[in-house]
Amino acid sequence: MKIRTFGMIAAIVAFLFALGFLLIPDTVMGLYGIDLNESERFICRYFGSALLGLSVTWWVSRKARDLNEAMIGVMMGAAAVSITGFLVALWDALYGPANDLVWINPVIYILLSIGFVYFYIRRKWD
Repeated sequence: MKIRTFGMIAAIVAFLFALGFLLIPDTVMGLYGIDLNESERFICRYFGSALLGLSVTWWVSRKARDLNEAMIGVMMGAAAVSITGFLVALWDALYGPANDLVWINPVIYILLSIGFVYFYIRRKWD
């Protein structure tokens, strides 16, 4: 098996699990016999965000021939994590069970999102 094929398979598997954890965490965890409380649902969604970023990274980088092409995949994956992480964190801050300190999470994610998108657009890695 070539690395490109393996990267494609890994990306697809991660993407499917990412969608499950982001959108239907109760159903996914229910398959494992686990009932989630409200806090655990948000933890699953944060995990889904991370899996989505890995999926994007592996998909875009699977055909990379040099560091520049690999970095494009890294920046796109990081942007995917930080943007979806921001959405989950905002939802968590607005409707989740945590106290007001949880508002630091969307702030961190949006700042990271701005940085990763900036460097992706700029495409200067040094």
